Amino acid sequence: MKNTYSVPPSKSISNRALVMAFLKRGKSVVKNVLKSDDTDVMVEAFRKLGCEIKIEEVSNSAFNIEVDSSDISVDSAEFFMNNAGTATRFMIPALCVTEGTWVVTGNDRMLERPIKDLVDALLPLGAQIEYLGEEGYLPLRIIGGSLTGSTKVKGDISSQYLSGLMITNAFLDEKFEVEVEGELVSKPYVDLTESVIRDFMAGDQYEVEGDASSASYFWALGAIDGPVTVNNVPLSTQQADIKLLGALKKLGANVDGATVSPGELKGIEIDCKEFPDSAMTLAVLCAVAKGKSRLTGLHNLKFKECDRLNALETELRKLGVNLMAFDDGLEIVGSEKLMPAQIETYDDHRMAMCFAVLKYIEPEIEILDPGCVSKTFPTFWDVFPA
Repeated sequence: MKNTYSVPPSKSISNRALVMAFLKRGKSVVKNVLKSDDTDVMVEAFRKLGCEIKIEEVSNSAFNIEVDSSDISVDSAEFFMNNAGTATRFMIPALCVTEGTWVVTGNDRMLERPIKDLVDALLPLGAQIEYLGEEGYLPLRIIGGSLTGSTKVKGDISSQYLSGLMITNAFLDEKFEVEVEGELVSKPYVDLTESVIRDFMAGDQYEVEGDASSASYFWALGAIDGPVTVNNVPLSTQQADIKLLGALKKLGANVDGATVSPGELKGIEIDCKEFPDSAMTLAVLCAVAKGKSRLTGLHNLKFKECDRLNALETELRKLGVNLMAFDDGLEIVGSEKLMPAQIETYDDHRMAMCFAVLKYIEPEIEILDPGCVSKTFPTFWDVFPA
């Protein structure tokens, strides 16, 4: 096993920068964009809108793109967003300020993921949105125009609703006002949005950094059989999942900058609401740590690509791990030995990559539908030593 890894560009930053390139209504260059299912969905939406697109492949996981959105040449289109939740939640407000009639839909799972809080926040601003199926879910019909005034958005399901509003608002001459109702989950992602907006507007080009969520699987590997260093995620990043490094240290791993080495892993009690994606990585490590762990702050994992709390409970039980999912998280009792099993991934890239960490420990574990990693890390199985 090698000790130093580079991970693909950040999906979270890529999607934010791409929608900004569209909203700028001119020419924009975004460098080192993640090549994945999610960004493919976004680029295809730009093409359907009539934007001029120039793409330069720079690696098997990244590309540079020039987007010219100065002349939107179509007035109606249907966008199939697959299961790209981030892209969908960012594009809906952007389409609300783009003249034309737009239909937004997705795959079966995407049609089950709630969108009502975002729609309810957009309607007071003058958005024209119609549900074409069950209220609160895709598909939607949007008649683009303008957004003005003030609104409120609930913060307890997804910070992406607020981020989508913030991104669109940043490119309007006349700004609208947004108030967050209740507790805001995943606040670091909102801080990330502010950071990307600021840096995007500061120059003629924007470059995406390495993905901290993807790095989490390699840092977890380091906690088992390191040292492992991830060399292209800056420790100063605003990405939420950089907080996993602190959690790994509490778990007992040795952490030195971006390098993680083995230590005596012992159960912990920790609030994970500020790093929900990599909390899944922490959960699989807790499954092999000594003692009991309690991970909280994870209610919103139920509304991701799958119900991740239920999926983690179901699949870890197959390996002989004693655990329980509850409304806000997981209680896990570490197991000294993992049982071989077939692991369902639920068409969820993070399920596949999390359980790759355990497959490294128990090679007889079989991960079903391993290709689902293409959503964010198409080359994962070429890189990860499992």
